[in-house]
Amino acid sequence: MTNPSHTGEPRKGGAHRLNKQRIATSRGTLRDDAAGHVPSPAQAPVPAAASQAEAADKAREQLLLANPHDAHLAPSKLSKKLQKVGVVFFVVGVVVASIFALTEHWRRASFTLGASLLYLSVLRLTCDSRILGVLAVRSRRFDAIYTACLGGLMAFLAASVDSLGS
Repeated sequence: MTNPSHTGEPRKGGAHRLNKQRIATSRGTLRDDAAGHVPSPAQAPVPAAASQAEAADKAREQLLLANPHDAHLAPSKLSKKLQKVGVVFFVVGVVVASIFALTEHWRRASFTLGASLLYLSVLRLTCDSRILGVLAVRSRRFDAIYTACLGGLMAFLAASVDSLGS
């Protein structure tokens, strides 16, 4: 038995009809069955139900990506741009600490990483979870306390160890 879609033959029980109805192709574009006309995006009507469904899907996706521990918190008073600049400064601090570690300056590296973690605790208290992304793991309070303790301990240990002439 051959597949009628490959041979162009009509299916059993139904007539092969050319209609002027627009159908979606495998590439997601629209074409007209009879003439093969491809409309421009301005000509292709978007049903209101489809755009509402897309908006609902996008809202559902944003809700799933949100940190559930911060759902009840008010948004940050800082602008998004300022929050992103703060995250960039944190990343720069981690990169500088990594460079110190790679050049075998472990005290400088651990102190810089500790200071960066202390800065991250301030960022966690002042920035939205959406801006911080993977740096916002648990609740705002827990993340801030954890990074402050870890950063303070690292900075204290790096500052308190005798340099031994290095």
